[in-house]
Amino acid sequence: MIGEVAELLGITPKAIRHYEKLGLIEKPRRSEPGYRLYTADDLLRLHQIKRLRSLGLSLDRTKGILGASGSHVELGSVLQALLGEVESHIEQLERRRDLLKRMLAGDDPSEEGGEPYMLELARRHLGGRFREVAPGVLEQEKRFWATLDAFRWPRGYEEFQEALVLYLADHPEEYEELLALEERLVALADQIEDFREVEQLAEDYAAYFEKSPLPERLSRGVAWESGPLETALSGVALNAMSPAQKKCMELLQERLAEAGAER
Repeated sequence: MIGEVAELLGITPKAIRHYEKLGLIEKPRRSEPGYRLYTADDLLRLHQIKRLRSLGLSLDRTKGILGASGSHVELGSVLQALLGEVESHIEQLERRRDLLKRMLAGDDPSEEGGEPYMLELARRHLGGRFREVAPGVLEQEKRFWATLDAFRWPRGYEEFQEALVLYLADHPEEYEELLALEERLVALADQIEDFREVEQLAEDYAAYFEKSPLPERLSRGVAWESGPLETALSGVALNAMSPAQKKCMELLQERLAEAGAER
């Protein structure tokens, strides 16, 4: 009976009925007098739900992890996956903590001490090619990503960085071409906004992205959707640049938007 099951698991009958209504568990068979008859699988399922809820997961997330009612999922594998997520979150928090400590001490976030996650990934996956990056490009990238890392972006932010580095590691020719563009962008740092190279570089960047499958590849499988947060990220990135560099990137965004509208 539902009361006995609720007492056994340390939850309320109301909660069990709610789980049934949401499809977290299947509605049990009933005895002739109308009492609910729960099986061993039902008890295990309810126990899994209780454990996941105790970790602070929402009912929607719990349902997504356990799958459809009636499916069998090993609790150990679920907890292992959650442990990975927690450890990843701890790493993010530790990087933010180190960054905040350096900023409170008056340090520039781009200075040595806490390398941005993107550069950690690049060193790990790009190897010797990354060590050959021009100092000016490296410094710009460090300042750029350190500025972004100061914020707590959605999970897709780090997934995007990982997907980008892995893609470039698998496509060295595109990586070299992108580096050449980055070197030209660095050279704009001390130029005025109407310097003729600004518009030319924007055109060359647009041509690069037009022929490269990079944007489409990165958009698949990455938990990042277009919207206010993506716009905010773009704004933060632009504010980390010089006026001429910012103008170049704004022109690039316009070119890409025009190309997308034409498709």
